[in-house]
Amino acid sequence: MTLAALKFFEAAADQVTVEDVVKFCPSDPGYPEYVRTFESILTSRVIPLDFDISETINLTQYSHPEKEFHTQEELRFRRFRIFTNAVGLAIILGPNESGWLLACNYYAISLIEDIDALEDDRFEDLLLPVLVEMYQKLSLELWSSEESLFYLLAQLFIGFRRDASRTHLNELADQLMTHEAKLDLDLKEGRHGFLWQRTTFDQMHPRWKHFVEKLFPPVATQDSISRLREALLP
Repeated sequence: MTLAALKFFEAAADQVTVEDVVKFCPSDPGYPEYVRTFESILTSRVIPLDFDISETINLTQYSHPEKEFHTQEELRFRRFRIFTNAVGLAIILGPNESGWLLACNYYAISLIEDIDALEDDRFEDLLLPVLVEMYQKLSLELWSSEESLFYLLAQLFIGFRRDASRTHLNELADQLMTHEAKLDLDLKEGRHGFLWQRTTFDQMHPRWKHFVEKLFPPVATQDSISRLREALLP
């Protein structure tokens, strides 16, 4: 994994206990193996890159902790989900990412949602370089470049939360819209329609749109941020 992914993974692991693993691993027939694997990852700080642990990560992404848990349990679950998603991103940014590049936008929005709920600036600081690396990696592959756009959008979300300069935010918005337009040229037989129609992995789109509404400023000028907001929320 990359250094940025390692730092994020270690910070996430520091916030999780073995009791959290036992409590929050998905309770389906694979539960005993999920617990063994994630207990091992937590205690050893070593990710078994040759082992398929995607089921645990994918299932936790569909949870709605604000509805399923009381306040303290919700916060514990969110830290656990940051940990499992950090494991997923570390694998994607490692040498054996085959099969992990599908539905990558789910990792990003789950992390944004949990960090926002926890109001943890340290996680936010550590996540940002990982989002940059994920965008760079995904954009290199034609078949995953559509998912890479969501990692630019996630960078914008963090930029708004951190009160980044309007110039920097406009540059990110320009980069996203330029890449988005290029897909129409590169993917002549692909799915067309601004961002939301680019991927078949669309179950988290309501969560993405929630943060566009929450974090993007109201349209007031005709700069890139405003044009992007209008395109995302027509």
